[in-house]
Amino acid sequence: MEYCRLSTSFIISQRRPKIPWLKVISSSVTWANLGAILCHEIPVNVLFVFLPRYIRDVMKVSIQSNSLLSVLPIIFFLLSKIGASQLDHVLKKRYPDFCATKLCKIFNSVASLGLGAFLMAASFSGSKQVVLALTCLCLGTASAGLHTPGCLGTLVTMAPGFAGSLSGFAYFFISLTSILNPLLIGAVVRQQSAAEWSLVFQFTSLVAFLPLVFFNLWGSAKEQPWSSLSSSKTVGKEQKNKEGKVVATIATMRSSEKDQSIAEKI
Repeated sequence: MEYCRLSTSFIISQRRPKIPWLKVISSSVTWANLGAILCHEIPVNVLFVFLPRYIRDVMKVSIQSNSLLSVLPIIFFLLSKIGASQLDHVLKKRYPDFCATKLCKIFNSVASLGLGAFLMAASFSGSKQVVLALTCLCLGTASAGLHTPGCLGTLVTMAPGFAGSLSGFAYFFISLTSILNPLLIGAVVRQQSAAEWSLVFQFTSLVAFLPLVFFNLWGSAKEQPWSSLSSSKTVGKEQKNKEGKVVATIATMRSSEKDQSIAEKI
C-alpha cells in the first residue's frame, strides 16, 4: 500500500510545473493573443445577448415571436466553429511544414475582417431591411467561428502545459467585459431607436477590426520559451531529490519484502 502511495505521489508531483506568472504577464504575445480573444468575445457577446432586443426595437418583432430569428446567428456560429476546426486539422495534416502561426493569423484575419464588415453592414440596415440585417448578422457570426483555430486556439498552443490556467486567466477578462457590455449598451440604447442600435453595431465592428493590426504584429501560435523553461525547471534539483528519495524508499521496501518471503520459506 505504501509502495502504491509513494509511486502515485511521485507521478503527480512530476505533472505539476509552476506557472511563471511574471513571464506570462510580461509577454507581448500573451497580451496580443488575449486582446484578440477579447475583440472576438465582445461583439459576439453583444450579438447573442442583445439580439432579441434589437429585433424587437428595430425589426418590430416581439420578443415572444422572435426566438427563431434570434437563434439563427448562433446556429451559423456553431456550424462555423465546427467547420473551421475541421479545416484547420486537415490543413495541418496535409501541410505539416506550414507555419502554425501564419495559418492561425490567416484564420483570425478572415474572422475579424468578416465579423467587422458584416456588423458594419448591419448597422446601415434600416427597419425595412429585415432580411438584409439578419443575413449580415448570420454571416458575421459565421465569420467569428473562424476565430476558433485563430486566436482562441493560441490558449492551448502558446503553453500546452498551462492551457487550463491561461484559459482561466483569459476568461477572467472576458467575464469583466460581459459585465460591462450591458452597462454600455444601456447607456447608448435609451430610446430603442434604429440609430442607437446602429451606433452599437458600429462600435462592435471597430472592436472586431482591431486584431487585424495588433494580433498580426505581435500574436503567435508557437509555444513560448517561458513554457518549456518552466517545465524543465520543475524537473530540476528538487525534483531529482524527490526522485532519489522515492526510489530509495521503494528499493528498501522491496528488499524487506524479499527478506520476509525468504524467512517464511525457511
